[in-house]
Amino acid sequence: MNQGNRPAGGWGNNGPVPHPAAGPTIRPALPPAVNRPGLGRPDRPVLRPTPSWPNGNHPVAPLPNRPGWDRPVAPLPNRPGWNGPIAPLPNRPAWNRPGWDRPNWVLNRPVNINTINVRPSWWGPGWAGARPWRYGWYSGIPSSWGWWPGSSLAWGVTSLASAAIIAAAINNAVRDNNSAIDVTDSPYQLLFGSVSPEGEAGVSFRFLLGGEAYEASADCQRGWLNGRAPENPEEAQLIHAACQVAYANF
Repeated sequence: MNQGNRPAGGWGNNGPVPHPAAGPTIRPALPPAVNRPGLGRPDRPVLRPTPSWPNGNHPVAPLPNRPGWDRPVAPLPNRPGWNGPIAPLPNRPAWNRPGWDRPNWVLNRPVNINTINVRPSWWGPGWAGARPWRYGWYSGIPSSWGWWPGSSLAWGVTSLASAAIIAAAINNAVRDNNSAIDVTDSPYQLLFGSVSPEGEAGVSFRFLLGGEAYEASADCQRGWLNGRAPENPEEAQLIHAACQVAYANF
């Protein structure tokens, strides 16, 4: 062979293998946008159907026209179950309980607390034995309280405050130099030193309600308050407390 035609790198197997010059990659063009399935023209937005709303075809119906809406927020007085922003106190169920308001028999018997002798001679330690009248016959709810079975059943009450509870309250009040005790399960406070017997089974007394002083009388034999049977358990507790202070053993 003609040595003059030998490649510069020789004829050996170790030389580089020539490749064609690199060029741009050619891919098939995408179909025009108008022909693409599911798409509109590239220069126009994709249109979606506008939902049908009451009173016109608006993407968002005005609030008053949305089904189930009357107003964005109904005024408080018109909301179901509301009598206004805050229901007046007399209309709140928990405040309409007899005995927790001031009944007529209370309102017509106010007294000036400064004229009441709330600390008579028997007031103080050992007060139970120092009471200067006959006592010991009252022992809770006498059978002569004819109204008690029916009323207590209606009220869901089975008993009233015991003598031990009342005695402990008075002893604590004397120790703390107080003249009144809380009447169990009621808004009343009994000025226990004002308790005074009337006849064989009656009692007069003074009490506090909402910081004001009032007077009352009770028939401990019948369980009456100001000449009538109590209308609620709070009044029954008030009668009972006064009668315990007057006639019970402690």
